[in-house]
Amino acid sequence: MSAIDQNRHRLIPHQRFQEACSQAAGPKATWKTSPALAESMPLAAPPTQSNAPPLRRPKHSRRWSVERSRTVRRYRLAVMALVVAGSWTGAFAYSLWHQGLRLNRELAAARDDLRSALSTLRELGIQRPAGAVTYRSYTPIHLHRNPLQDVTFLPAENGQSIETRLTLFNGTAKRLEPRPTVTLYNRIGLPLGEAQVGLETPAEVLHPGKTSTYHLQIPLSRAAEPAWFEVAAGAP
Repeated sequence: MSAIDQNRHRLIPHQRFQEACSQAAGPKATWKTSPALAESMPLAAPPTQSNAPPLRRPKHSRRWSVERSRTVRRYRLAVMALVVAGSWTGAFAYSLWHQGLRLNRELAAARDDLRSALSTLRELGIQRPAGAVTYRSYTPIHLHRNPLQDVTFLPAENGQSIETRLTLFNGTAKRLEPRPTVTLYNRIGLPLGEAQVGLETPAEVLHPGKTSTYHLQIPLSRAAEPAWFEVAAGAP
């Protein structure tokens, strides 16, 4: 290599250094350095590509993130189910409350109509029949009218008839052949049914001081509970 080439080779780093300094300081700045200083300064090495494998996330962190996602999804589903159940319960409760109000209004209207009907029937004179007694079931009712002693009513399970047990006592000095009749009435005074002793079979003779019990089956003309009854002794 000649001397001129050696000098040119030495000047190349120096020129590069001056150009870099001038670009960093601005257009007005000037730098003067010696060739020895330029040779002593190291040049920046070109960037190199690394062949090292990329960093990987640990498996346990990926597993934890998947489990957390599943847990969050379960919580969301549970909250949605609670919201739906609460909405359905609220709608059902509102429906029941609305139906209760409607039924109460209908019941109040029916009671008013019943009061009006009873008042009208009383004005027409249709009420408790004369001589009738308040009806009670499963309890002996004392009559205290010779020869009638007491009567007991036993309603049938089907509600279509009432069994009647009538007890007679002859407190007189002569014998009797009673034919008592039992009549049932509803609360507005309309007859529901009646039965008579000795209607199908001959009446028994009731001697003085004797007691006799008769069993009657009274069929009901309509499905209603009696309110009053009447017992007629019949001809002796």
